Amino acid sequence: MKNDPAPPAGKKEIFSWCCYDFANSSFTTVIVTVVFSVYFTQVVCGNSEYSMKLWGAALAVSQLFVVFLGPWLGAIADRRANKKTFLTWLAVLCPVLTALLYFTGPGTVALAFIIFVAANFAFSLGENICASFLPEISTAETSGKISGYGWGFGYLGGLVSLVLALVILKNGGEARLTFPVTGLFFFLASLPTLFFLKERATPKSPGTSAGPGALTHLFHTLRALPGNRNLMRFLISFFLYMCGLCSIVGFAAVYAQEQFAFTQTGVLTLFISL
Repeated sequence: MKNDPAPPAGKKEIFSWCCYDFANSSFTTVIVTVVFSVYFTQVVCGNSEYSMKLWGAALAVSQLFVVFLGPWLGAIADRRANKKTFLTWLAVLCPVLTALLYFTGPGTVALAFIIFVAANFAFSLGENICASFLPEISTAETSGKISGYGWGFGYLGGLVSLVLALVILKNGGEARLTFPVTGLFFFLASLPTLFFLKERATPKSPGTSAGPGALTHLFHTLRALPGNRNLMRFLISFFLYMCGLCSIVGFAAVYAQEQFAFTQTGVLTLFISL
């Protein structure tokens, strides 16, 4: 029996879509930028001469997984019309992995590296899949406005999670205590998305295996890409821009502590005030 198409997105559904940006921004601010980056280099790696290289490698490896696996997994989700299922699993996986960072400490380099790479992959893939719902809940006239709402909610979520981390540290809590708190914040804040965001796509080629079909479609897209020079330039430019942005985001707090002797609470206060 064929499912009836979902009705046009209302304010509640648009709000629920924005909530995922509110939720996942806690990961990129507390884990990637401000707290775990410093914790990894100074505590886990003992501020060794290789700590910065290992942190950079963790960021690079996780994003390489996204670059090579993300398009294929996204194509599978499109063909099966189950982006919501993918997003639900990622909204559970990333917070759980974030909470598991609590069990890292001095010398647990391999454990911290693996958990972070997996968590950052889940975060990035979830961000991409959530963004793929935008054309379904907006029109050509409203897409920019709704996208802006998402970005705004994201900044607010990042700010709230930083304040929570600051409260923990100022009350004598260990830095690693911020990791399960951030994971819980991520999961709870994403619940409106998981409950109210609707899947509007319909399966493509039902009855066939989505994996090989998605891979074939992806190869065809890549082969046709050189014929669209504007898109090709955009993708290359965007890739290089994001490489630079990720480098700044990933090393900002580490640089502040290494070069300007900021304390952990000082770094948190700095980023809250920006």
